[in-house]
Amino acid sequence: MSHIQLPDSSFYLFLLSNDKDAAFKVKAEGCCFCGGQLDFATYQRKPRHTPTDLPENFNTVFSLCCRQEGCRKRTPPPSLRFFGRRVYLLFILIKACSDGGRSPEGLIFKNALAWGVSRQALRSWYKFWRVTFSNSGFWRVSKGILPTSFGEISIPELLLKSFGCGSYLDEPWRKLLQFLCAYNH
Repeated sequence: MSHIQLPDSSFYLFLLSNDKDAAFKVKAEGCCFCGGQLDFATYQRKPRHTPTDLPENFNTVFSLCCRQEGCRKRTPPPSLRFFGRRVYLLFILIKACSDGGRSPEGLIFKNALAWGVSRQALRSWYKFWRVTFSNSGFWRVSKGILPTSFGEISIPELLLKSFGCGSYLDEPWRKLLQFLCAYNH
């Protein structure tokens, strides 16, 4: 049924490890509002379409909260797993909307079946890439540093090609997901 290659559990553990490292780095830097000490204020998410053999802490969001009275503001570290409040993981948001240069409308049904994502969610994601993301100041600045030799393709496809994310190799994906973390912060 599916031609889509899914990552093995080591890729998910790689994402979790990067998020932990980022959280400890932000914690060490202190509160960006008042300079106070940060404490972990983690909470659970229920991301969809993840393997069942992952450790329980994979669903943990590493949020931090300032200890200083009068501040107590949350400082979310950048996450390679989660993209804002979306219920699917960031790499799925990219891969399911990459179209290989074909019309996105023709792929919605096929990708919805392959990724286990509703067609409504995919339509929303395509709109996010085509409208919200493409009109953001972040994208206007960023597209100037990405290669233009790929022609007219979707933003997710351009990102995958620009960062060399053909397969689930840690380093190209880390660079792409960190790049997108800047949009989310």
